[in-house]
Amino acid sequence: MYLFDIQPCIDDERNGRTKQYPYFKKGECPSDKFDSGFIIFPPGAVMPPQGQSTHSGYEISYVVSGSLTIYAGDDVLTYKGGNTIFIPAGVPHNCVNNGAEDCVVVYNIVEG
Repeated sequence: MYLFDIQPCIDDERNGRTKQYPYFKKGECPSDKFDSGFIIFPPGAVMPPQGQSTHSGYEISYVVSGSLTIYAGDDVLTYKGGNTIFIPAGVPHNCVNNGAEDCVVVYNIVEG
């Protein structure tokens, strides 16, 4: 079993920047086909800072709090706390926190 305490990360000083907190340290993940953790987006944050990112696995994320606008392909959708996000493998995307508070997102990327 593995317990991850999110509170120290929420209390972490991020200096107004997006910060990613993987659940597993390098070499400790149970599978090389899986990545999981959470990201805190402060107001105005854009990830990646320039352009868009893609990954070879599909992404399922859950917005814990705040809101996040995702630009994926031709779609632009805003997700709020309690919403789940699905991004198919290979789809270019980026995320923007247009809200007034931090947005906390739990992510899972799984290779097919």
